[in-house]
Amino acid sequence: MEDVSILAAANKAIEWFHLDPAEMSVSSEEAAEEPSEPEKNGEVVKPKPAARPAPAQENGAPNKPLNFRLDKLEREYPYLIKERGLTLETIVDFGVGFCAKGMMAGRIAIPIHNAEGKVVAYAGRFPGEPPDEDTPKYKLPPGFRKSQELFNIDRAGKEPPEVTMVIVEGFFGCMNLHQHGCRRVVALMGSTMSAAQEELIRRHTDSRSQVIVMLDEDEAGRAGREDIATRLSKFCYVKVHTFEKDGQQPEDLSLEDVNEIFGGFQ
Repeated sequence: MEDVSILAAANKAIEWFHLDPAEMSVSSEEAAEEPSEPEKNGEVVKPKPAARPAPAQENGAPNKPLNFRLDKLEREYPYLIKERGLTLETIVDFGVGFCAKGMMAGRIAIPIHNAEGKVVAYAGRFPGEPPDEDTPKYKLPPGFRKSQELFNIDRAGKEPPEVTMVIVEGFFGCMNLHQHGCRRVVALMGSTMSAAQEELIRRHTDSRSQVIVMLDEDEAGRAGREDIATRLSKFCYVKVHTFEKDGQQPEDLSLEDVNEIFGGFQ
């Protein structure tokens, strides 16, 4: 989301959440566990011996619900409709829109709800490619802990647990799949899954549940999906979706693509 290298992202995480890298290693007891084996496109995948450890649970209070709303947003903004291919129904449903002034001025404001359906933050997406390196694609409010939330969990969690849950990285991938009929889809807002996000998924699944991990087809996505699948396979059935071409993302999928991928599985 910050559009930086993996190393820079790690340093940002350590700084923001006051993490101690020395405490983020796998214990001998955890390393000895034999988790169930996730599937990749229908085939069982043997987890790599050196799987990355689960991120530590963040300290501090939960994100507090906001006491305001960004109401005067431009819904029929060209970037959303022409470039992202969202329908007005989807735009209104997710409450997104172009913000002309205020905290997210000049950006697409995206409300983030907690599991109870309360807005805890707004993310701001620059509409298009930023003009320079100093302008990040995404902007989040200071102090907001995105690793404690799952985008769209408030609605996805209302679906029956036997309906397949799809996990993606970003906001627009989530909105695109939702628009194409995958109502039980959530976004990590990144390519890694925190302990808090893992617990949210656990709370909204059971032994009957099936989860598809569909991260971006890039270095970060490939690394993240193996770790996520291994961890989730301890309490639910997991499949890993891989795209044919490097750089492909869930937000690029057409309705025909979605029907082909999920047909007969949900």
